[in-house]
Amino acid sequence: SGTNITLVDTNTIELGTVTASGTLSVTAGTNITQSGTLLVSGATNLTASAGEITLTTAGNDFTGAVSASGTNITLVDTNTITLGTVTASGTLSVTAATNITNSGTVLVSGVTNLTASAGDITLTTAGNDFTGVVNASGTNITLVDTNTINLGTVTASGTLSVTAGTNITQSGTLLVSGATNLTASAGEITLTTAGNDFTGAVSASGTNITLVDTNTITLGT
Repeated sequence: SGTNITLVDTNTIELGTVTASGTLSVTAGTNITQSGTLLVSGATNLTASAGEITLTTAGNDFTGAVSASGTNITLVDTNTITLGTVTASGTLSVTAATNITNSGTVLVSGVTNLTASAGDITLTTAGNDFTGVVNASGTNITLVDTNTINLGTVTASGTLSVTAGTNITQSGTLLVSGATNLTASAGEITLTTAGNDFTGAVSASGTNITLVDTNTITLGT
């Protein structure tokens, strides 16, 4: 417990109960794990040089932006979480009780799983790059990718907005209660899963556009 807390471990570090009224910085040679609750008022910086970051305690509360670098990264926040600069050479999993936002760039080589239990997912930094499939569940979901984005299972009880530098594709099912806005700036939109259900209007911009809906589809602009 302290104001600004900085910890370095040559191997794995396991965090117990940590309360930082300022910032938290943790660097480990391998993994960063936890057995207690993390409460951080300022920015959090996590570096697992050759390992994973696994912070899954339900009561974690990162008030400031969370920047993280590691292989597989898993973060849980009891409120809103703001992602700073995040680089995952493996997978990224983020669960928040309310919103998931970002103030930095998110780069993920593997699968991304995003769950905003009672809030929005808003990842709009232009340089984001999700190489693997993106699964997301929340109210209003907004995703931006500088290259191609591959949507997995996406459930939006509100709206869905997806912008990609090239293509928008899918490997799962899209269920959207509100309006859907799709922009493939220099590529194709290919959403062909039979179980897709766009309840609201679908607006789309791209080169070749293919849409499939299991029920009625309403085309917007």
